[in-house]
Amino acid sequence: MKTPHRSHPLVNLPWDFITSQTTASSFLQFVSRKYHKELWFGLPITLSSHRTETDYSKVQFELRLQDNGDSVLYLVALTGEFTYTPYWSIETEGLGSHLVFSESGYIYLIETNKTSIRLTPGDAVSIQDFYHRAILDFDGVIRQYVYPRTHKSNASWAQEWSLVWDEPPNACLAVRTTLGSGTCRFNSYCILDEEQRTSCRCPDGYSYLDPSNTFGGCKQDFVLQSCELGGSVEAPQFELKEMRNIDWPLNGYEEYFPINEDQCRQECLVDCFCAVAIFNYDRRWKKKMPVSNGKMDYSVSRKTLIKGPRANFSLPNCSSYKLLQRERLDGSDSHWISAIWRIWDS
Repeated sequence: MKTPHRSHPLVNLPWDFITSQTTASSFLQFVSRKYHKELWFGLPITLSSHRTETDYSKVQFELRLQDNGDSVLYLVALTGEFTYTPYWSIETEGLGSHLVFSESGYIYLIETNKTSIRLTPGDAVSIQDFYHRAILDFDGVIRQYVYPRTHKSNASWAQEWSLVWDEPPNACLAVRTTLGSGTCRFNSYCILDEEQRTSCRCPDGYSYLDPSNTFGGCKQDFVLQSCELGGSVEAPQFELKEMRNIDWPLNGYEEYFPINEDQCRQECLVDCFCAVAIFNYDRRWKKKMPVSNGKMDYSVSRKTLIKGPRANFSLPNCSSYKLLQRERLDGSDSHWISAIWRIWDS
């Protein structure tokens, strides 16, 4: 995490308190007005992100100013109160007391000894000339924005919300969990777009579960490999495609060492449970559906191989075919047994 700026001890604190026991649907979703007072949040407090840019219902990220004085960002389960692994912290255990959004435009933590830890870097622009806004966004990143009050007095600023601070700066790399999906939901991967905003994408052969919510995860658009005889019967119908700079770390179900890439590919092809293989020099991991913690970044050096239908072999599409017929040879009787599965488009 970035090292916060630590200021001198504070004396004669003049701020008005909000509540020491509250839950907000969105972190400091606040626009300063001409005459406003600072926002104080005392421990313990839980502040939640919103579901999308337009849907402000609770979703999977929370900022918690904990009883021990630390401010921590958590990935949480969509139902209930279970928390996964924390992915960011101010690291003030035993010291923190209040989280403040000040009338000068700074966000900082007040320690028990009245020292402040400033999170907003640099010099904040004037509240007389700018609106200030901070939020725990739907991708789990704390962002602080400013907006010019008038175009005439701030001609060098665009008439839009401009980012002045964010933490963590790359949610794709920050969030790693052994439970849960990660920043993006299952079977997708996280990437920063051209504006350095978090987005989620599906690998080839997959599509969004809900096209209106790209953060909701992806599904396979082809019939899964049959596990007849362990998957070796249908192995020739599939291939492993390389995805550069993409990784789904953690949560593998088998690891091999030492192994070369050709062996790695073959092991995954004949294994009906293997959907993704991760190869790194002479070490390999198998992963089954759903995969989690997906990310795309130029720092990724491991080779990711994802299983899909062979290019010159047409497999039925799960949503458009009503009948799939497979045949297998029963060696004991030396005759064909036909097995039929009906795949209904609900």
